[in-house]
Parts: sequence; structure tokens; C-alpha cells
Amino acid sequence: MISIVISSGDPELLKDVSENISQTIGVPHEVLGINNTNAQMGICEAYNEGIRTAKYDLICFMHEDLIIKTNDWGKLIHGYFDADPKLGLIGIAGSTYKALCPSSWFTWVDKGNMRQLIQRFKYHSEEPRLIYDNPENSKLSEVVAVDGVWFCTRRDIARKIGFDNQMLIGFHGYDVDFSLAVAQDWKVAVSFEVLIEHFSEGGYDSNWLKSTILLHKKWRHVLPRRAGAGLDKADAFLCEKNAFLFLLEIMSECGYTKREMYRVLWGSRLYKAVGIKQFFRFYKYIRRR
Repeated sequence: MISIVISSGDPELLKDVSENISQTIGVPHEVLGINNTNAQMGICEAYNEGIRTAKYDLICFMHEDLIIKTNDWGKLIHGYFDADPKLGLIGIAGSTYKALCPSSWFTWVDKGNMRQLIQRFKYHSEEPRLIYDNPENSKLSEVVAVDGVWFCTRRDIARKIGFDNQMLIGFHGYDVDFSLAVAQDWKVAVSFEVLIEHFSEGGYDSNWLKSTILLHKKWRHVLPRRAGAGLDKADAFLCEKNAFLFLLEIMSECGYTKREMYRVLWGSRLYKAVGIKQFFRFYKYIRRR
């Protein structure tokens, strides 16, 4: 039995995804659509409201602009959690390395990402595509953090940890923050047996930037973090470098000054992950902008 929590901004999308859930989940369930039509709440606040009212022992948090393609996926989810008491969180996309650099959940190299979904594009003119990264050919792979489009956890874990609506007041960063909190005591994993089709892609703006910088300040004492072997030293270095260069681009687009960029660089403590020499190269990158 599973409680489904959705922060809903569109009643029609909520209706459609609720019907899809009923047709595919295969177990008793409830859909808790938290009315957020005017974005009066951040997603953390909406999800915490869902946690308070959820009546079943498993909770799935998901976006409403998706279709689940797998029949009886609820049985699969129950099977995962029943088989491993240490399993605390399951998603359909995640990574085995979470960078120290302020960034999203994924690595910035060809390795370390574990994911399976059909991605459609709302804001870019790209054709839909199946994104599939499963180097271990596994049904379930351990990761560090999962993407927020869809993830499931135990209700007792959700009630113990909650979503940090004091720090994250918008719609970004909640997935990495929750994943890292769960990973302190439980396993985090990606399932390759549940397939979803997602009808919009993520974006990067000043709100994403603020949330990402805040959550990395919160978790920098445990970052970088690996699941299993994670990335090797060379790939981890490249991940941190690529992530920081992307961060600089977003900061520049959002009007951050060089002084603010320096402050983020020093505050991130990136020298712990890339060494002093590369750290000062980052300093020069900022100076040349």
C-alpha cells in the first residue's frame, strides 16, 4: 500500500496522472494532491503536508507531468523495501557521485549516472528520447542522490527527516537535500524496472542557483560523496571541474558579480576535491570573466 504525494499546479494534469497511477500501480493506494495552483507553497512545504496526512507505510513523491509506463510498479516498490530493511529511498534517476561543487544530482562526466526514463521537452525543440544509463545491467543500483521527478521512501523515514522548507522555499534542491539526508543512515537506489515518461525538462535560473548554493553549504561537510566505487579520481576531478564551469555560466547569466563568484568558490571548499592548484585556476577563470 502506497501514498502518492503530488504538489499540484494544474488540476487537469493531476486528474490525468491520478488515473494513470490507478491503472498501473497494482496495489491499494491514495493520491494526495496538494493544491499548489498559485505556487503559494514551496515544494518542501507541500511535501511535508503530504507526509503529515499519508496513511500508508510507503510514500512516493512525484511530479504531475508524467506517465508511468510500468504495470504493477507498486508491487515492485514494495518488493524492494521488503527485501532490504536498510533501503531508504528509490528513484528512477540518480548518480553514484555527488560533487562538492554546488550542482544538481548528476555527474558532469559520462560515468556515474544511473537512469531510465523517456524524456520529452517543453522548453526546447528536441525530440523525445529514452535516457538509459545502466552500466551494471542491474535491476536496482545504489546511488548517492536521486532526481526529484519521482522517488519513493518509507513513511517513518519521511516523518523523521522531512523536507527542509526553512532553507528551500522554492522548487529546487529538495531532491538532493532529501537524498543526502536519507543517505546518512540508509541506502539510496535507482530502479531500472520502473519506466516513466516525463513531459518537461529541468531548468536553471536564479532560484535554482540560490537553493543549490544553500544546500551545498549545509552538506559540504559530507561532500563529495560516493556510492560503491563512485567515480575514479580522474573522473571525479573532471566532474568537479565541469560542474564549476557550468556554475560560473549560470552565475554570470543571473548577474552575479565577480566578488560574489569568489565568495561561492571559497565557501564551497573545492580545494578538498580538486587540489590547491586547480582551485586557484578556478580563481583565475573568474578573474578573466
